[in-house]
Parts: sequence; structure tokens; C-alpha cells
Amino acid sequence: MDQMSLESYISNTTSFWEGADGESELRLSIQDGILKGEYTTSKGRIEADTKTIEICGYQNGELVSFSGSWGKAHSVTAWVGRLNQESDDRVSLNLQWLLAREFGDLETKKRKKLWESFLSYHNKLYYVSQGGNDE
Repeated sequence: MDQMSLESYISNTTSFWEGADGESELRLSIQDGILKGEYTTSKGRIEADTKTIEICGYQNGELVSFSGSWGKAHSVTAWVGRLNQESDDRVSLNLQWLLAREFGDLETKKRKKLWESFLSYHNKLYYVSQGGNDE
């Protein structure tokens, strides 16, 4: 497989990515190795009002990292991943994420114990399309 560059999929435009589970979306743009965009998910705390967050991060070849804050949910998430050409020729971002949360219950503001403050998992997002120029 030829080495791919993430820039060929998001360079100076907004690219759209959709989760393999259909429950997450990513709008991403890049300029000079800096990533910006929005991440949307239907998962997570029901009582949290934020399902779309602004993200920012970095790109290095086919590698990415980005992070964002979930606002009133009192949590933050960081993603790291790699661009991949799937066997069916679709392009995907394979991501590992780590979420840190302050409270177990947002109503009572009961703080989590340190060891239970972190969640980790992975997700795969598939390239859908490119939008217009964001400059």
C-alpha cells in the first residue's frame, strides 16, 4: 500500500467523516499541520447538553491527534489515530480516545475517585466527502 498523507483528504477544506457505528461525525480541516473542526456524537451522558464540540490538534503525515472539552459535562477527550486505506478502498481514521471526567453524577456533583475518572476506547471514522474552502 502506498503511503497516504492526511493532507490529501482535508487540505485547506473541510472534510466530513462518519463513525462506523453511525453515532459519530467529524468535520475536520488542516492548515500547516494544525487541525481544527467539530466532533459530534450521540453517545455519552444524556444530561449533558453538549453533543458537538470544537476540536483542535495536529497532523503529522498519516498520524493525527486532537482534543476537545464537553463543557457542562465536566469532561475532556483526547484522540490519537492513523489514517488507513481499508481493503474495500474506503479511507478511515482509526482512533484511540481517552476521556477524563470530574464527576460521576452531574446533579449532585459527586466527584469521581481518581482511578474511575478515565475512560478509554477506540472508534473508526470513514471519509465521506470534502466541503468548500474554509479560508
